[in-house]
Amino acid sequence: MLPRRPDLDPLEIKRIIARPEARIVQPDGRIRFYGYSETLRCFLRVVLLSDGVTVHNAFPDEQYTS
Repeated sequence: MLPRRPDLDPLEIKRIIARPEARIVQPDGRIRFYGYSETLRCFLRVVLLSDGVTVHNAFPDEQYTS
């Protein structure tokens, strides 16, 4: 669980990483994953560090549209 985001389900974050609707590699090497959260009823952005494993951040992204 992310300490600052207790409303986010770790299993949902894992699901989005495993089956994202979109995956974008940033210039700094971090990887953005986007997926729809049924529980929050919005898209989540999950950002991994460049190692491709460590979750840097995860949050609802109201700007993203599929």
